[in-house]
Amino acid sequence: VNSEIKLCQRHGLLGDRVRGELDKIVEDILCRKNMHNNLDVTRAWIKTKQNDVNKISDQIPLLSSNVNSEIKLCQRHAQTIREFEENAFRDVSNQVREIMKDCSDEGKAKLAQEFGDIEAKLRELVESCSRKIEFMECEHGKRREFESRKDRVWNWLNEAESIVSADIRTTSYEILKDQKQKFDKLCKECEVMKGAVKEAEDFKSAILPTLNELDKTNINNQVKVMREKWNAISNVLKVKCKKLEDHLVEYEDAIAKIQGCAAFIVQVQSRLKEMNRPVTSRIENIQDFLLAYEQILGSLKDKRLEMSTILLTNLPQLRENSAKLEEMIMGIEEQLRRLKAMLLLKEQFIGAINDIVKLIAKINTDFNTVDNFSPTVDERLLRYSEILQSIEECEGLLVAATDKGHQIASDGTDLDRHNIMDQIHSLQQQLASIKRSIELEQDKYQKQRAYHKTLSNDLFALVDWFKDNDEHIRSRPLFGLDLKMADQQHSAHIALAGKANINLKMIEDLLAKLAHTDSKLPEDLQDMVDRARTLQETIPQELVAREAYLTQNRQYRLEFRDSMDRVRKWLSSAEERFEHTKTFSFDQEKITVALKELEDFLQSETEIRTLLYSGIQEQADRLWNSLSEMDQNQCLGELQQLKNRLSDVSHRAAIQQTELLSNSDLVKSYKKHSGAVNNVLVKSKLDDTILTIPTLPARIDHINVLLNMLQVSENIINIFKNNHFLK
Repeated sequence: VNSEIKLCQRHGLLGDRVRGELDKIVEDILCRKNMHNNLDVTRAWIKTKQNDVNKISDQIPLLSSNVNSEIKLCQRHAQTIREFEENAFRDVSNQVREIMKDCSDEGKAKLAQEFGDIEAKLRELVESCSRKIEFMECEHGKRREFESRKDRVWNWLNEAESIVSADIRTTSYEILKDQKQKFDKLCKECEVMKGAVKEAEDFKSAILPTLNELDKTNINNQVKVMREKWNAISNVLKVKCKKLEDHLVEYEDAIAKIQGCAAFIVQVQSRLKEMNRPVTSRIENIQDFLLAYEQILGSLKDKRLEMSTILLTNLPQLRENSAKLEEMIMGIEEQLRRLKAMLLLKEQFIGAINDIVKLIAKINTDFNTVDNFSPTVDERLLRYSEILQSIEECEGLLVAATDKGHQIASDGTDLDRHNIMDQIHSLQQQLASIKRSIELEQDKYQKQRAYHKTLSNDLFALVDWFKDNDEHIRSRPLFGLDLKMADQQHSAHIALAGKANINLKMIEDLLAKLAHTDSKLPEDLQDMVDRARTLQETIPQELVAREAYLTQNRQYRLEFRDSMDRVRKWLSSAEERFEHTKTFSFDQEKITVALKELEDFLQSETEIRTLLYSGIQEQADRLWNSLSEMDQNQCLGELQQLKNRLSDVSHRAAIQQTELLSNSDLVKSYKKHSGAVNNVLVKSKLDDTILTIPTLPARIDHINVLLNMLQVSENIINIFKNNHFLK
């Protein structure tokens, strides 16, 4: 019993120890499962966070504020990683170290390698996040520098634009100098801003690789607009500074010119006082005064021109000196007009008389050379009209010269008046004489031009008739095979040729009238004459050729019709012959005659065939081009019909010849076999001679002999029967 009790106790202790070991093993299993789960969670968290960090691209936003937001996001990721490393990862690390204490060397190595990979990934995550923060902070600084330069430049650009957009005030010299100082200061600032723009462009180049395409375009446009704006303002500044300098120079030049003008006016006034004395009546003295006044007037106008270059209207000295210049110029011009009027009238009269004399000499020369250089009537009339127009112009000059002569004569002596009137009267008579001669010549050639016009109209009517009928005369008409139509065409041609010859005769008469004209014909009439002469050369040849064409084609049709009629008559005769000719007869002579007639017919058939296929074809070819398409088709149809009939007749002749030859052979064979049969029948005839034979056996032998003869000749009889001779 005690042994059993001890055994039970030991068994119970053993069970407790086994259960304890099992509980420990289960606990270790759960612990390791928890560790592996924690490792998987840690690995997954590191991977997720690495993805979050990687999502922050190398392409950073353009604005520094947006970059700052990205930096804060990265910093939050870094804080989260640090918290994870200090808490969750540390717990997992402790758990791994505790478990490694109870592991074998192989398990320790495997677990250490697995945990080391996780630690490496965590360190890589930390470093990646740190690099990202450092990179973005660097880019954030570049963007702040770029934005600070950009804002600085834009602030200056806006301020400078408001300054340079204002118009330059030119009301006074002092205001211009004040504006010049302001713009000089702005130009210096502009050079400083040029460096700021360059710095902004440098920062832009540094930022550009980290931007997306849209931001690249945006920053490029910003810098481009900023550069263009600076260039525009710089250019405007240069222009306005140049304008201010020009205005200042203009003011200084204007003041110097005004001072010079005032001194010049004083000098001219002093000289005019010296010249202000009565003018003598001698022309030389007047011309000397004119020359002096013109020199003074020229210098005054030069000075006025010089003063007019001053565009500043707000200088009182300018208006005062300009008014003095105008007053002095007007006074001198009036004095010059008065002096020039004294000389101009006489100079104009002398000049007009000289011009009239030259013009009269030219008119005489032109009138005398009209016949040499104006061969046509129209050219002569045109030259006469031009000369008459020149005479009218000369008469106008003479009237004007007469008025001036009267004015001069009224102020001169009686001798001057007498000389002037004689000179004017002589010129009037010369002009009147030349005018009468020209008008006579003009009337003569006007009548000649009217005569040419009448001849031109007559020639035009005749040439126009040939123009209207030219196509008809040169035509080669198409007409049918009927001779009546050919005769109609020929009659129409005779009528056309008669009318054409009448018109040609009329042209010849008109050209004969023009042959006696001594002057060159007008171009239109000469052109009409040339066309008429061309018609005289070509129309008769065309008429002869057309008549030959019509006559020849009528002859072709006549020959063609006769040949066709000959063939038709022969075919009709042949067809009628074959309809009434018998092809069988027992009369050998009739057969021989029929064969002879058929042979003669075949010879004539060869001639007709040659005519139809060669002669008529050649005749048709000669008239073919003078037929219309419909007539050509009709001609082809008739020829084909005759050829078909000839073929039919030839066929029937061949058949008849065959039948006649067969009939002849049949009759000859019949006569030959008929004679043989008759000879057999005669020899084997049973007649009264048998009665002369006395005995019956002898008679039987005689009959047997005759029977043997008939049997021997049975072949000849059968041939005769088979050839139907007995039918």
